[in-house]
Amino acid sequence: MMNSITKKLVSCALCIALGVLLPMAFHVIPNAGSIFLPMHIPVLICGLFCG
Repeated sequence: MMNSITKKLVSCALCIALGVLLPMAFHVIPNAGSIFLPMHIPVLICGLFCG
């Protein structure tokens, strides 16, 4: 059973990984990186859930 600190650490690490990988994935699609900038979505989600 995971305690709350471990859950928060894992969720923050997941949001950091999404913050790095999501913009890379959108820049592979032509013109998607200049229209939609998804790098702030994981930061906002992490701030909401992790505090």
